[in-house]
Amino acid sequence: MTGHVVEIATFSAKRGVTEQALLKAAVRSDRFVAAQPGFVSRRFVRREDGRWIDIIEWQSAQAARMAADKFATAAQVQDFMATIGDDAQLQHLPLLHSR
Repeated sequence: MTGHVVEIATFSAKRGVTEQALLKAAVRSDRFVAAQPGFVSRRFVRREDGRWIDIIEWQSAQAARMAADKFATAAQVQDFMATIGDDAQLQHLPLLHSR
């Protein structure tokens, strides 16, 4: 797995956006994400404090950066982007172990 990168996006939903609406928009964005070169997997979790975590594994740091650069402006994900609050944080971390 050497070289794989995990992208972690942490965010709150915009005020008035329901869990169901956010998840529906996130699922619709899967097609775009999965079509990006180097995509491995994607998972969504919600913390106890209500913040969301979008976890995507990429084959390389370059693939992660290229996909992140395209994501915010891609037409296919604009309904998902519209559900995300202004507090979003993005990290790309090296994957050290996976099973």
